[in-house]
Amino acid sequence: MAGAVTLFDHDCIHIVLGRGLLPQDEAFVLGFTMGTSEACPAWQPSFFRFCARRLYQAPYRFSAEDSQVFDFAVRVARRTKAAALDRVNFRAWMSRPLREIRAELRVDGHALQSIYAAERARWPDGPASRRLP
Repeated sequence: MAGAVTLFDHDCIHIVLGRGLLPQDEAFVLGFTMGTSEACPAWQPSFFRFCARRLYQAPYRFSAEDSQVFDFAVRVARRTKAAALDRVNFRAWMSRPLREIRAELRVDGHALQSIYAAERARWPDGPASRRLP
């Protein structure tokens, strides 16, 4: 599946995107990663969202709001110029500062701030939204 990464790489993407570990954060990280994937056909995010909403076991199952955040993240990732996060060898970059990694991946911190402001405005009651920068 497009956007599939190892658990280590997934954790690194959390750091690059500045996201926590709440379900809303997971939905965003998964959606953003899939949205940057060059190999992601148009149908795949919908299929993944269906599986995450209907087939995943608790506590991993997406809520309705998580599903919306996932879709939002796919859309905003496709509009950014961020590199395909599913193709990055994060182990090779472990000694590099985060700002250099973000620059290499074309993940703009100011753009993330705007994206998170939009997310916070759309889902203000989510626990992740309340602590987004």
